[in-house]
Amino acid sequence: RERMVLLAIEQIVDRGPVDFNSGLVCDQLGIKHPMIKHYFGSKENLLSEALLWAFRDWHRVIFDVLKKPIKNPEILLNKKIKAEIEWGRSMKSMAILSHYPMVSENARRIIAISHAAEMQTLFEFNLAALTELIVAIRSKRDFNLDFNETNYPRLETVLKHPQAFLAATSISWATHGLVVWSSGDHLSTRGFVNETVAGISSKLAIENHLNNMIKIARG
Repeated sequence: RERMVLLAIEQIVDRGPVDFNSGLVCDQLGIKHPMIKHYFGSKENLLSEALLWAFRDWHRVIFDVLKKPIKNPEILLNKKIKAEIEWGRSMKSMAILSHYPMVSENARRIIAISHAAEMQTLFEFNLAALTELIVAIRSKRDFNLDFNETNYPRLETVLKHPQAFLAATSISWATHGLVVWSSGDHLSTRGFVNETVAGISSKLAIENHLNNMIKIARG
């Protein structure tokens, strides 16, 4: 069952959601196609679980960076944003779908019913950690991640630092934009002068955007 979910993610990354074929997942494992219904009930249930796994992977990337023994909060914020960008680059369309699960209306409905609570928890953890990072940057103190997704500071605690929370929200949106930008092949910019100039321009734009986010964190 787990391998079916992982293969579904792999196929969506390689082929995109429109060309996703649950039968190919079964073929890769050498099992009969009705096993999709046996394990998941439907193709949409398999898709919704694959999207949840991708969302969990996004959280894992963030958590793995923040738990490193790096005290400097600015360095951690820089590494966190870059790690999310790299995650988007590797996950391609899956990076977008895990946050905006519009593969189909049925899949979106299944996620809303079955997985929304967990996804909200992981998102709130990210926002709480980001707010704590900004508080550390502005107070010029070390950062230590002393919570996880089960005991993170809730909204009423985070809002004790309203300006840091607003900055965290802004940085979260900006990072998400960079993740989306990095996740695909943009037809509108594909022929931008040439590939080399386009690549350099993209890297410079990302670095400039990242520097602006650090400035926002500093206040």
